[in-house]
Amino acid sequence: MIMSQELTDEDRLTLKTGAFGAVFLVSNVDPGMLSVLKESLAASGAFADASGVVRAALTTGPLPRLPRDSTLEVEATVLPALGAAVRILREKAPADLAVYREVV
Repeated sequence: MIMSQELTDEDRLTLKTGAFGAVFLVSNVDPGMLSVLKESLAASGAFADASGVVRAALTTGPLPRLPRDSTLEVEATVLPALGAAVRILREKAPADLAVYREVV
């Protein structure tokens, strides 16, 4: 049986930065307000449907702060956060890693 360890506030923010950042990057592939709205609605449903520590991390606490100046800056923040999120879940909540990957 695989036991989950408690995620720290920093861990939860890392998971959230990766997931919210991925939504931001996807919504900017097709610029325009409709694309942003469509991706935001899809993401909010996916976040709410998640389970375990992933749902708790993505639906509670503060929103991540993402750069707004350029897509390259967003990528430079989001891509490392996604990698760190996978490492965190692999170490502390391996049963929830598949949930995070599915949500993202």
